[in-house]
Amino acid sequence: MYFSTTDDSIELQKIRDDLNYLQNCFIEMLRGMGEAEIADLFEGKKNLKAVKDTKKLSKAITLSFQFMTIVEENAAVQLRRKLEDEHGLQRISGLWGRTLNDLKNAGISGEKIAETFPDIRIEPVLTAHPTESKRSTVIDQLREIYLLMVKREYKMWTAKEVEGIKDEIQVAMQRLWLTGQVFLEKPTIEDELRNVLHYLVNVFRFYRKVCG
Repeated sequence: MYFSTTDDSIELQKIRDDLNYLQNCFIEMLRGMGEAEIADLFEGKKNLKAVKDTKKLSKAITLSFQFMTIVEENAAVQLRRKLEDEHGLQRISGLWGRTLNDLKNAGISGEKIAETFPDIRIEPVLTAHPTESKRSTVIDQLREIYLLMVKREYKMWTAKEVEGIKDEIQVAMQRLWLTGQVFLEKPTIEDELRNVLHYLVNVFRFYRKVCG
């Protein structure tokens, strides 16, 4: 029995609540930026075909899907932690815990497994994938919203502090709204390096450990 994003124990109500929260934040931000037409669309007050500015419409829909991804990733991470606590690392596909458990079930001894460790070589590969067209500034703001959503879940905040977190989320949304989502020209070497550094620092935590 292994972890899957379609696992029955995933909290669908949490996904709905978080998605509604981000959408309401987005609508408030749009109204504050004078984008009433787009805000009306997301509130169901206006038909899709009635929106005249198709560029803003496209951008708003794109951001909405990105917010949905943030919510899904947050729910998946929490489910993974829950399953790890309840069933151990072997419950989650892709981790060493499952691999070692599979080897054990195959009758391979711990001593034999340990003997092979010195010969194992792991190399993370980061490629400039042509479909990854988001600018590093956009990725940073999406990550900021993700972290703020996680921060919001702590139970220790006062009502005023929770409102402050909401303000920070909307500020990040404003930056996304005012920032071009994709590269309009071929990325430079510096652009590619910034993109790689984002993953080294924020995902692999490699740069801080080696160069920090």
